[in-house]
Amino acid sequence: MTAASDLQFCREILPGVSRTFALSIAMLPDSLGDAIGIAYLLCRIVDTIEDDATAPWEVREPLFDGFDAALVNPDAAVPHFAHGDRILGDHDDERALMEHARKVFAAFHRLTADEKAALTPWIAEMSEGMRGYARQAADNGGTLTLPDVAALERYCWYVAGTVGMLLTDLYQLHLGLPPADAELKVQAKAFGLGLQFVNILKDVATDAQRGICYLPQDLLAERGLTTHNLLSPEKRPEALEVVHELIELARDFLRQAVEYTLRWPVEEGRPIRQFCAVPLALAIQSLAEVRDSDATLRPGQVPKLQRETVMQTLAQVDAVLDDNDALRDFMVGLYAV
Repeated sequence: MTAASDLQFCREILPGVSRTFALSIAMLPDSLGDAIGIAYLLCRIVDTIEDDATAPWEVREPLFDGFDAALVNPDAAVPHFAHGDRILGDHDDERALMEHARKVFAAFHRLTADEKAALTPWIAEMSEGMRGYARQAADNGGTLTLPDVAALERYCWYVAGTVGMLLTDLYQLHLGLPPADAELKVQAKAFGLGLQFVNILKDVATDAQRGICYLPQDLLAERGLTTHNLLSPEKRPEALEVVHELIELARDFLRQAVEYTLRWPVEEGRPIRQFCAVPLALAIQSLAEVRDSDATLRPGQVPKLQRETVMQTLAQVDAVLDDNDALRDFMVGLYAV
């Protein structure tokens, strides 16, 4: 395979596994966008190993081993991410990603040494975490539960906090800035956790119908809830209390994410500011939708923003992106909705 064909595969498969992420990456210069896209696809590969519980632990453990080896050694054989004759993944594009993962690893190893150094530790840490959660679920009959908020935050760190850190390191590298200071690292972590909280809270009903619940067990128990009665109509008020409590925590994370976004230079960092500000604004609004929508906790329904809201937000962000005070005021205004 040629470098061009490997990179082209990465560009073409990205919208199929995450249309939202692909649209966001289009805001970035090609070199930075390609590095972030490749990193995202590697994260999606390891997340799929963890998430596809139809493959037993005895199958997935060597896949984690192979992923870790291929990440650090360009000569290591990329595993065949399959169980029997079935490629891992929930839909066609995800299965295509897993089947052609060698192209993603090849594109990754053609990044610059500095880009690989920025990405590798965080992707490896995500893999370590996903391995642990997959093993935990396997030992618990295929079910993963999180005992408390601290455990939920730790899960979100491995899934998304690591992504916040790798993005930050790439931004710093692209802009020629010194390594992130302690405050920026805290804000980067909060950005990742906040976005992941939003994803979890939007998908509570969908996950519960699959037998998955990321809501802290202690918050459920305090209200007489379990993973089995979470969607029961008679328990809806209590379940909404849990969701609303976690919404407030997510909003706290996203407030830190606002300050994170403002840290990037206005002129040379404009694409990065946009890449941060758009999903941040949509996440803040999504939390309000989860809070107010009748679709929340309804089987077969997902609270989501209307397309008109998304398009309006894109225009509003662009209008205030070059002014820190205006951008902060815009984000604060979203919290008031």
